Amino acid sequence: MKKAPKRHDSNSFPDYIWILAAIVAFILALPFTITINDFLTTVAIRTGAYEFIVVYIAPFAAQMVTVILHYVFGLSSTAYGTLLTTSGVNGEFTAAIVWNCVGWQSLLLYGLTLVVGLKGHFTRVSKILCVLIGVEGTVMINLFRMATVIAIAVVWSPNIGLAFHEYAGTVILLLWLTGFWLAAYKFILQPRTSKSVTETTTVIPKGLE
Repeated sequence: MKKAPKRHDSNSFPDYIWILAAIVAFILALPFTITINDFLTTVAIRTGAYEFIVVYIAPFAAQMVTVILHYVFGLSSTAYGTLLTTSGVNGEFTAAIVWNCVGWQSLLLYGLTLVVGLKGHFTRVSKILCVLIGVEGTVMINLFRMATVIAIAVVWSPNIGLAFHEYAGTVILLLWLTGFWLAAYKFILQPRTSKSVTETTTVIPKGLE
């Protein structure tokens, strides 16, 4: 009986270390994230990329946030474009899903980790699966982050919700990326294996022996 191939080979270990090192370095650079965010915002404005986010992404995010507020936090919320009105014990709270707060920066950061994370000798299918799961997870993390900000503002205080929005978002993203890559190397990414050589019996015609 042949042994099942291992999940990752020796080539993937250095990549794994580099990913963790990059995440740790980013944590140490947290004080500079505001400057980086401002730079990305300026680039998005000058290139006109923000218009796509405003027209298509932000309204869709607002609709998804209302769903999370209803089914996860038990709060009644209605979306009108990018404006959300949520009812709670302290009355109604209205918030706007601003284009710069939907989390597109986190997708860029995730894309940077892909450059390092997929350098190993993995199968193409597992790489594609890894990318898709990572994109979906990053989007969901951002939707839950926005919903949590509104839930905190409604249940406790808008000031607490604002503080959560300003400081917890980056930490949540880093925790997600760390957990994602740990799971990716253990469960998703499959190493390429050399093609097995099938032993066959060759029949040599008489007279050629």
